[in-house]
Amino acid sequence: MTKHPLKNTSSIEVFGSKIVFYIAPFLLLFNFFFQEATAQSTVVFASPGTTTWTVPECVTEITVQVWGGGGGGGGALAILRNSGDGETCVGGGGGGGGGFSSSVLAVVPGQVYTIVVGAGGTAGTSGAGSWNGGISTPAGNGGIGGISSFSGNGYNVQSTGGNGGNGASGYNTSNDADLNVVGTGGAGGAGSGGTINFNGGNGSASVFATFGIDKSGAGGGAAGPGGNGANGTAGGGTVNPPGGAGQAPGGNGANGTFRNLPSNGGNNGANGNIIGGGAAGGLQHQGGFGANARAGGAGARGEVRIIFTLPPQPTPTFAPVPPICTGESLSPLPTISNEGITGTWAPALDNTATTTYTFTPDPGQCALTTALTITVNNGITPLFNPPAPICSGETAPTLPSVSNNGISGSWNPLPVSNTGSGTYTFTPNPGQCAVSTTLDVIVNPPTIPVFAPLPPICEGETPPLLPTVSNNGISGSWNPAVISNTVADTYTFTPNPGQCASSVTVSSTLEPLPATSIIFHD
Repeated sequence: MTKHPLKNTSSIEVFGSKIVFYIAPFLLLFNFFFQEATAQSTVVFASPGTTTWTVPECVTEITVQVWGGGGGGGGALAILRNSGDGETCVGGGGGGGGGFSSSVLAVVPGQVYTIVVGAGGTAGTSGAGSWNGGISTPAGNGGIGGISSFSGNGYNVQSTGGNGGNGASGYNTSNDADLNVVGTGGAGGAGSGGTINFNGGNGSASVFATFGIDKSGAGGGAAGPGGNGANGTAGGGTVNPPGGAGQAPGGNGANGTFRNLPSNGGNNGANGNIIGGGAAGGLQHQGGFGANARAGGAGARGEVRIIFTLPPQPTPTFAPVPPICTGESLSPLPTISNEGITGTWAPALDNTATTTYTFTPDPGQCALTTALTITVNNGITPLFNPPAPICSGETAPTLPSVSNNGISGSWNPLPVSNTGSGTYTFTPNPGQCAVSTTLDVIVNPPTIPVFAPLPPICEGETPPLLPTVSNNGISGSWNPAVISNTVADTYTFTPNPGQCASSVTVSSTLEPLPATSIIFHD
């Protein structure tokens, strides 16, 4: 089961297969994709205000439940101006419970509906006055609970809030008589526009019985799927008047309050219980000079719930893609699954790194997203022993077609040159997940042996010996091996093998003996 994140979500509760989402104020858009075929989903709008809801993909039927806000309790103001046994007893009336409406509606994915959550009715104010100046501001009535609704595309399922209880204000100038001022209860709200519509319970009026028992009005209970909310009641004896029971999950009305003492005192009214419970009225007993007041309670806010069940959603499947070697080509992934589901892939294909790709079905197919991983293996680098440098003109080395680590392939360019150095590229044969590599073949130019010129020799003189090592360190042999002292000649120096040196020639110069004359003397 996968839960997608919701914007402005304040809490999530899970009960078995039901998931309840509490949506924060002014949620602009809710897109929920629930993937378990048999799980029921409930979207709850619990913050007073107006927002919208978009029908999720694949949802074609919803159940809408709407509760109005509870009415506020009436305030109480008691003023006594006498020196005898008179008393002033006042009590505000209880607020009515919110109404309830529900309906099963056919919807289309992508439709947008307007959600209004009614606030609870405001508390009745306590009023103001003085024991000798009368009533300057009477106690206020409780506010009417707000209307909640689900509307759009021809639907308008709504529930009104409960009416507020009336405030009560009393100013007693009699020395002996008691003054009792009763605040009447507010009527419960009503549901409309649904296939099921129920009314909230009425708030009760305040009560002043014998033996000094004073009671404020109790709130009415909210309606719910099971029926109407119950009315608030006066109750008997020295107990708080019980609020009306709500039809779960509709909230109960708040209990009223009581006093049975002749002295001054009172209580503010209690708030109604969520969802839609009516509030209790305030109560004030004034048994001596002065002015005192109490406020009523606030009604509970309303609520809108949307319940739906997603149909089964298939998971697209695809044939696996075999691992590739880094840099190898990849064919485009299919845009139609084995089940015929069309969609798109992301991110773009990458043949250099292992990547997981996500397939998102096109709208309107009620299918889940899926993922496919393509493994890209790093290529093996073929290993070769570097060839020994050669001398220009020597036999070029033969480059091996199988690397030291068993990768077969071919070289380019071929043949290997024996006249100049070069770089040769080895390309592995397909299917080995190996990368290309290069190898350098060094071709050295031959060194020219350097010798001092042969001095001229005189015919018949003993010639110098030819050196077997050149001035620049090249060893070798001469042909002819000995300089002639009878003729001028050319001598070739051949370097010994392994020195990368070239042959060189030197020439000898032969000077003839000077001509001689025989001189006879007389």
